[in-house]
This record gives sequence, structure tokens and C-alpha cells, in this order.
Amino acid sequence: MFQILQPIMAFDILSNPLVCLSLSELNDLEERLVALRIPFMQIRELGQDRQYGIKESVTNVPNDLHKSVDCLPRNVNDSATIYVKLKKRLSFKSHFMYKCVNPNQYNAALY
Repeated sequence: MFQILQPIMAFDILSNPLVCLSLSELNDLEERLVALRIPFMQIRELGQDRQYGIKESVTNVPNDLHKSVDCLPRNVNDSATIYVKLKKRLSFKSHFMYKCVNPNQYNAALY
């Protein structure tokens, strides 16, 4: 027999899927480097009631994973961590995100 689920009970069935252990250990910048597409948007306060909203259009930038892997140092044993600056465009002087990246975790998440 079929059971009719109450709206509150549907949450247990529709829970979030399990995430791979190598992906759960990544920091914010490493997650963006592994992603196939990187979204950029400006979230700001709107009006007097101070609700947050997207101010301009959302830019969806495709990420070529092979190029990002090739930019990392060849010998991973030389450095345990690398500082990476993520820019929206190469022509911009300022960076969007600047953090320390562990190449071992990055490669484990890719493969």
C-alpha cells in the first residue's frame, strides 16, 4: 500500500545527497577551482528595509580544468600550499578571492 506523506515528513526523504569526502574538505577557493562554471554576482542591500538582492546581472564563467591544473607547480612536493588569486577578468588589477590552496586536495577532488 502507498503511504501519503505529510509535508513535514517529505523533508526526510528529500534530504541533501551525500558529498564525497574529498569535496567536503575543500575551502571556498578550491571549490571554485574544481567547479566547471564559476558564477559572479553582486549581492547588496536594497532599499530602506535592508533586504539583500542581486544588483546587476549574473556572469557565468566557464572554467577549463586542464588549464587550471597546468598552472599548478609540476613538483607538488616542493610546496605544500600555494597562494592563488582569483580574478573576474585578467585585465582587472584587483582580485576577487585570495586564499591558500593545497594542490594535493585539489587533485584528489578532480580525480
